[in-house]
Amino acid sequence: VNMPMAGADNNYLYKNSNNGNTNKTVRGDIYGATCSGNNCTMNVNTSCLHHQLGGNDWDRAATVTLNYIKPTLSSNQLVIDNVIWKDNCAQ
Repeated sequence: VNMPMAGADNNYLYKNSNNGNTNKTVRGDIYGATCSGNNCTMNVNTSCLHHQLGGNDWDRAATVTLNYIKPTLSSNQLVIDNVIWKDNCAQ
């Protein structure tokens, strides 16, 4: 997932299967990404929905809030734990 550090929502997963009798949906969303200085927060929600003709419907969802510190780059590219952070403004 590539998204701004703040002010962005992103649907990173969506799969829907409907055979006419059963409709199953799995989705994942990142929302509410904000930063205050270098302190950042984003919410990640994953949900599974199962609906079928005649009832026996169920929905499950879980939301996790991630708190992190915005990485500081000393150059245009930094690698931390095999993750490449790029600052396209620092030239």
